[in-house]
Amino acid sequence: MKKIDFDALTIADDFMFSTIFGNPDNIDLTKRVLELFLGRKICAIHLKESQAAVRAQPGARGVRFDLLIMADGFWADLEMQTVSRKDLLKRARYYHSTMNVYNLKEGQKVGELPDAYVIFICMFDFFGLKMEKYVIRPSIINIPYPLEVESGSTTIFVNAENPNRDEELGRLLEYFVNSVPTDGLTEELNKKVIEARKNVEIRRAYMTLQEKMDDAREEGFTEGKAEGKAEGKAEGITKGRADTLRQYIAECRKQEISEEEIGRNLSVYFNAQDAEIEMLMQDEKVS
Repeated sequence: MKKIDFDALTIADDFMFSTIFGNPDNIDLTKRVLELFLGRKICAIHLKESQAAVRAQPGARGVRFDLLIMADGFWADLEMQTVSRKDLLKRARYYHSTMNVYNLKEGQKVGELPDAYVIFICMFDFFGLKMEKYVIRPSIINIPYPLEVESGSTTIFVNAENPNRDEELGRLLEYFVNSVPTDGLTEELNKKVIEARKNVEIRRAYMTLQEKMDDAREEGFTEGKAEGKAEGKAEGITKGRADTLRQYIAECRKQEISEEEIGRNLSVYFNAQDAEIEMLMQDEKVS
């Protein structure tokens, strides 16, 4: 598929999303957006960092959060999601567990764990119920009427496919989809996107990433064909492709590209299947 030109990047692109909301200068804007996702006011937020790499324990698979935020005694992980994946609920489960280990320091009691939110900003309706937002919490189900329990763990799927344009959240989601500002918040967001496109350093970082992707893809095809011809086996092509994609993953992580974006790039630019992506990214764990 054709790569996205830098000037065509929108707020829904993982690179631009992290650039805008991960910038400390935009913290007030990030706070307003988080308030809309949660449906309540927040006193203050503190950006931990964008593309924060966290490992639950030595040897475990790492997680690179798109945007990790601390606010009013709770933590929130914002994940930009443009591609629907069947494993999103289990990803949310793993993100929660990783945040728990990350936040509970040695000597602290489990009861001191802060509340945690994992928020997927989806360009699709994951559950297909045409709701603008799905809020998921643990509940007791083997009773006549399910009873929600307070575990401090909440997962939110925001659905940009069915925005309510009469409310601020709906207008924000519509902007994520079509990049057309319709109110004060989206006007401000649009201004930040335009400023980012004009920023030479941001442009250079993005172009460098694209060049590495092109080089890795070309090298992978060349090496794969050469090895396959030399060995006369399909396994030779597979090995060359795997080695090249592992190199690509390593380069992306050096550039602090999110795990979601890496996986999406492997799918879009290298036609990698989910099982292949999972295997390769397990081999090259986040350090």
